Amino acid sequence: MHVTVGICTWNRAELLDQTLAQLRQLEIPTGVSWELLVVNNRCTDQTDEILHKHAGGLPLKRIYEERQGKSHALNTATEQARGELILWTDDDVLVDRRWLAETVAAAKANPGHSFFGGPIEPWFTQPPPQWLLDNWEFVHAAFAARQLGPEIHEFNPHRLPFGANMTVRTATQRKFLYSPKLGRVGASEVRGEETQVLRDMLA
Repeated sequence: MHVTVGICTWNRAELLDQTLAQLRQLEIPTGVSWELLVVNNRCTDQTDEILHKHAGGLPLKRIYEERQGKSHALNTATEQARGELILWTDDDVLVDRRWLAETVAAAKANPGHSFFGGPIEPWFTQPPPQWLLDNWEFVHAAFAARQLGPEIHEFNPHRLPFGANMTVRTATQRKFLYSPKLGRVGASEVRGEETQVLRDMLA
């Protein structure tokens, strides 16, 4: 099986550097090959230098998307993906070594399912304040944290994966593209592009 890992980035070169370094530690199962698509969405920082730095250690393809907006970047990656699955993550994520292997295993074990997701645990550059920990159940979504428990279960419109750890079969993803009316555009914090796509798939 050939799979695609997709990352869209905008001016987060230092975080992207950490993300790519972690991806170099992935365990790739026998019989699985992969490609890494990184979409540069009009970055003006050192993103291209970081991509060049990691190009020799990863099956990395750099894509440039002139149209500003995460949805445009996601759709461009979808168009160019060559894998049977697209494993989406973000430019500030440190994936587990077994992330790709476990995702592929889940997809093989559930051929009738179109998308998959898993837990997301936040990482902080310094210990968070106590008030944040005390109120974590109310604010965790703002940090893109996702923890639905250890059991395997099917998603529904009110219980969906988050984009930092979400996988979609490529053939399905191409039928359900992301709306440019949703998703971050530059400094705008509009969200909801992934949620809308997943709900459309379920419908």
